[in-house]
Amino acid sequence: MNEELAPWATQKSQDILRYEIFKEALPGFEERVYFRDPGNRFYYVGAINLHTGTLDQIMVYEPENEKKQAHLITAQKGSFTEDTWYLSEGVLVDFDDEGYPSHHQSFAKYELHVGTNIEKFISNQHSSQEKSRKELKSDIMLYSQSGTSYSQLLVDYHIKLAFPISAFVFVIIGVPLGINYGKGRGLAVILSIILVFIYYVLVSFSRSLGRNDLLTPLLAAWLPNLLFLSLGLLIILREERFRL
Repeated sequence: MNEELAPWATQKSQDILRYEIFKEALPGFEERVYFRDPGNRFYYVGAINLHTGTLDQIMVYEPENEKKQAHLITAQKGSFTEDTWYLSEGVLVDFDDEGYPSHHQSFAKYELHVGTNIEKFISNQHSSQEKSRKELKSDIMLYSQSGTSYSQLLVDYHIKLAFPISAFVFVIIGVPLGINYGKGRGLAVILSIILVFIYYVLVSFSRSLGRNDLLTPLLAAWLPNLLFLSLGLLIILREERFRL
């Protein structure tokens, strides 16, 4: 359920907010899309129509590398297939070592091999909550090829598994607390609310540390569970000791 239904439901709710409340573009039509591919090229597209396979207001920038100088491609419009863009009415600009334009060439038609389906890049516009672990893993593999940091994706990938396990952790804590405060239900409820609040604060804090490479992604995702599990076990051991 957490792997398939929760991401789907989250995405649908976000779609309602985007398309009905905030009046953004309808599904299948994306505006102002920015992304980077595994080859370290940067893309900006003013409008993408997935139904007609057309692009408008395109800009592609490839930084300098060992093989060639940096260059910029701009085009008024274009179309796309599985892994190739066909641009028209554009300009190709090369830059020298100082970053100044060294060559300028207009074109009527230009074929650009992107290597990845554009829908894959568009899916990355969705938040991690709107994706399954399978989709996040695919994103991680995509961005790892470009040499860019993907710590945030790794943290969210591990949290997808760690978060459902928190229910078991709360049972470990809740059982001894329920026994101790069985007669004082009001106090038990208050303690539960406080513990849940502390847990979510820890999740946010730990996630932030992981995304900033201050903790490993795996530890950042599981740290709140480990701390609360330790707390639950300590409470159980304490109760057992008093009984003895």
